[in-house]
Amino acid sequence: MATFLDYRASIGSTTFGSPNSIMSTSAINPSLIGSIGLIVGNATGVRVQLQGLIGVTAGLTPATVFITIVRNNPDPALPAGGTPIFSAVHVLDSNTTKTIAINAADLNPPTNLLTPGQINYSLFVQNSAGGAVVRSGPENFEGMAVAG
Repeated sequence: MATFLDYRASIGSTTFGSPNSIMSTSAINPSLIGSIGLIVGNATGVRVQLQGLIGVTAGLTPATVFITIVRNNPDPALPAGGTPIFSAVHVLDSNTTKTIAINAADLNPPTNLLTPGQINYSLFVQNSAGGAVVRSGPENFEGMAVAG
């Protein structure tokens, strides 16, 4: 039987129309949707379930959205130095609003050397091709850790 260890949520927006900002086109500095730290102590056999949601709107030109979840990045606001554990690509037709759901799992992840007993995750999005993409909301990122 699994033992519950921790649950965290990072909620950027709960409504459509927020944050209403242009998505980054930079792979080095993508748009941060959320960052969480799950406290697991010295548990073994840890399993992590992650999920997120992001609302996006494409303009007059089709666009491509690249989504990634990174584990234990030294700066939670940047993907550099972390371990990518999930990636997905979504193509948006022109003049389209879409809500993208993300589900990922991480089995036996190492804790963060900078924060012992904790596993950190960050969810990023990047407009990797095509026209501008607006982060139209809602946006959230959450995770749960269990052991056993």
